[in-house]
Amino acid sequence: MFNNYKELETYVKENGIKIITFKETDLSGRWRHLSILAEKFTEDILKKGLGFDGSSYGFLTVEKSDMVFIPDLSSAFLDPIAEMPTISMIGNIYRINQNSYERYEDDPRFVADKAEKYLLETGISDHCLFGPEFEFYIIDNVEYKIEPNNIEVHLDS
Repeated sequence: MFNNYKELETYVKENGIKIITFKETDLSGRWRHLSILAEKFTEDILKKGLGFDGSSYGFLTVEKSDMVFIPDLSSAFLDPIAEMPTISMIGNIYRINQNSYERYEDDPRFVADKAEKYLLETGISDHCLFGPEFEFYIIDNVEYKIEPNNIEVHLDS
């Protein structure tokens, strides 16, 4: 939606945006997010990111949980269901390693980037697309049996 910080800043002012939400998924596919007041969003966040505790999101242990989220402006969109005017965007997750950042290896965007690079470098594919698969099951009844050499599961849907 935006190519640079100035475009976002102008949109926020002209449209009365109050909240900016940064979203990411974990490897289980759960959405995780951080939100800040729109007035607190600065150009510096695009360069240095927004710090957060990775252990609170299930990414890392408490001992080494300092992480940074760097937003991707091109993914930004106006959230159609938020009560307050909200811009939402996804981005990349980095681990803080002493005084430098390194991409977090379990960030699904990083996994997809590496897979795409591998496919191109090996010549397996010259183009690939990744996207979510929205899937759910409605189960009416679950029966199971666990024995030393046998496990059975019966699902009625």
